[in-house]
Amino acid sequence: MYAAIKNKVGYRAGALALGVIALILSLESWRSFNEKQSALYEKFEDRRAFLTASTASSLSLPLYEYDLDIIDASIKALLDHREVSNVSIVEFNGQTISQAGIRTIDAAAFVEEKNIVAPGGASLGTIRIEFSEASLKSELLSHRHALIVRSLVLITLLFAVIFWVIRTIVKPISDLEAAVRSYDVRADALVIPGRKRNDEFGSLAQGFEYMSVQLKTLFNDLESRVEERTEELKNATKAAENANVAKSQFLANMSHEIRTPMNGVLGMAEVLKETELNERQMEFVDTIYTSGTSLVTIINDILDFSKIEAGRLELDPSPFDLQSAVEDVAMLLSSRAREKGIELSIRYHPKTPTAIIGDAGRIRQVLTNLVGNAIKFTHEGYVLVDITGSPDADGKVNLCLKIHDTGIGIPNEKLDHIFEEFTQAEGSTTRRFGGTGLGLTISKRLIDAMSGSIIAESTLGEGSTFIIHITMPISDQELAPVDGGKDLSGIRVLIVDDLDVNRSILIEQLSSWGMIPEAVKGGSLALEALNAASKRGEMFDLAILDYHMPQMDGAELTQRIVSDQRYKNIRLIVLSSIDGEASLQKFNEIGVDAYLSKPAKSTLLRRTISKIINDPNNNRTIAPASKRAPAPAINEKKTPEQLDEGKAHILVAEDNEINRMVLKCMIETKDRSVFYAENGKVAYDLFRACAFDVVLMDVSMPEMDGVEATKAIRAYEATRDLKQTPIICLTAHALEEDRKRFLEAGMNDYLAKPVKKADIENVLGKYLGKGSDPSEELKQTA
Repeated sequence: MYAAIKNKVGYRAGALALGVIALILSLESWRSFNEKQSALYEKFEDRRAFLTASTASSLSLPLYEYDLDIIDASIKALLDHREVSNVSIVEFNGQTISQAGIRTIDAAAFVEEKNIVAPGGASLGTIRIEFSEASLKSELLSHRHALIVRSLVLITLLFAVIFWVIRTIVKPISDLEAAVRSYDVRADALVIPGRKRNDEFGSLAQGFEYMSVQLKTLFNDLESRVEERTEELKNATKAAENANVAKSQFLANMSHEIRTPMNGVLGMAEVLKETELNERQMEFVDTIYTSGTSLVTIINDILDFSKIEAGRLELDPSPFDLQSAVEDVAMLLSSRAREKGIELSIRYHPKTPTAIIGDAGRIRQVLTNLVGNAIKFTHEGYVLVDITGSPDADGKVNLCLKIHDTGIGIPNEKLDHIFEEFTQAEGSTTRRFGGTGLGLTISKRLIDAMSGSIIAESTLGEGSTFIIHITMPISDQELAPVDGGKDLSGIRVLIVDDLDVNRSILIEQLSSWGMIPEAVKGGSLALEALNAASKRGEMFDLAILDYHMPQMDGAELTQRIVSDQRYKNIRLIVLSSIDGEASLQKFNEIGVDAYLSKPAKSTLLRRTISKIINDPNNNRTIAPASKRAPAPAINEKKTPEQLDEGKAHILVAEDNEINRMVLKCMIETKDRSVFYAENGKVAYDLFRACAFDVVLMDVSMPEMDGVEATKAIRAYEATRDLKQTPIICLTAHALEEDRKRFLEAGMNDYLAKPVKKADIENVLGKYLGKGSDPSEELKQTA
């Protein structure tokens, strides 16, 4: 029984109570003993003083008469007291008259002395009494034994009570707990020992037994329901899988159906661009082609996502040149970087293998997504594609692909979600930068399919880094030398670039080819380096110059180098982030050996260096710049000061540049003066600056959307008691509830995108003409 309850609450409580009471009894006994001891010692002290004083008084006359018999009798009478051990009487001259007792000297004895005074007051001698505390200690010991016996009796009684409590209360609870713990709802009903007792514990046991019966009934019912729900879930899962397959098939079919007419649209737009068109017509064709290309990109993203969701994504591994693939992606996106005035740089570590086995198309797709995003969200600085890899013993290479930018960055709370489908860093990203929110999701799924991993690191306002780790087999197919294997060892090169990352990349690249590079970050430092090299007699063989640098750009630097006879044998290569005929012509006139657009492919750079260094007949020919279609003209922005009297003044609030161009072509006539705002805040500021006859208001805009701008305009009119200006909602939100919401916000009319010119003319005719306010009719029918 002890083993059964030793870890139970009752035992622990009983042991605690026993210990506490034992402690209390011990403290009480100690207190009682101390009080008894103090009282005995106090009584002992009083008795000593009393015996000494009374004896000295009684011996006064006998000692005066020198009656020794009475003196001896008095002394012996004192010895009858247990505490008196020795008594002696000494005359004033020091002679002992009488003494009695045990005669041994006890150092611990208490000694009391008292002068014996004659009736006349003269001192006759001294009585000295030694008192022993043996009897006192004996009495204290007896008291202590009595206390101990009493405490043991009380503890024994207490233990018996606790044992009774455990036996009658704790054990039934313990039996109940053991029975409940071992109960299996699948087995028979619960049986608890002591259930037939006629007390509360018997009732509790019967209650548990009844509850077990109910639990078994409920369990059987629940088990039956779970089986039914499981079967329903299986059917629902199967239906969802079938629906997912049907969705994917539908998306594939829709992709095909959309691509077919889009092919005609884009193809005819390209053909039309090759015909003789005036500037305005070319602007229209470029708009059609750009919009069509954006639509095809969105369709591709949706189709890829559909394939991934349906589990139908297939990879096609084959040998390819990874470095060329990366450089191809950079060349494809370089025009975007140039348009934004940012640098796009590539660093491919020289010791990283280039011949890889993998799905080159999917690798390019991932890099295009990541590099394209980096360019999209970077307004100044640079985007760096950094590729490193180390071969292992199994004939594979562990690749690390980093895409770093100096853009707007991603908030920490969004980093964990940016790879989720239809997710972007913040709500207005789609409005500000475009995109479906699928690019990163597709990239992650593709990397996962290749057994790799991708993570993002970012600091808000400073930039982001996407890091891909992937292991791929190394191809045994050797790549042919790009320049016939010509040796470039020992060629001294001066690198001039204001960007640290570009200098580092070129130093690493040229060093791997055996060249001896030296890098400086500006034109003045380059001239100092050239002058120092001339004095040392170690002139550079080649100079690679950046075009756009602060203080002294590449054009001025090349002009000064070419005009100095000391540097006539230095070959010159200019790298430029602007690819244009004017720049090409400028450097052709100066007389450089080659002009390459950034980022220059590694193969092209090596081939160019080899050609101009090893060809003695080279006459400083320049590699032609790539021809690109001219970008669509930026819409003119009129100011309030340009209001034309006699014309209708229309304010168009639209954040999409192409949509502004479309609206411009639809609205502007000789009778209308149109102003454009790229978001709601600009529209509100323009509205306060001058009076407009009509406002065309887009809804989804950054900074301040169309609803917020409308409310701000209505509030401005109300505070100045102005007549309300007609505001026409122009939006892609085409649901009926959207229409009601926009009218309730204070808009007068509603047009759904894509809008037709006839619709624009119709609604403008309502508000620019005279007559009833059609917005009232619209509100009544809404």
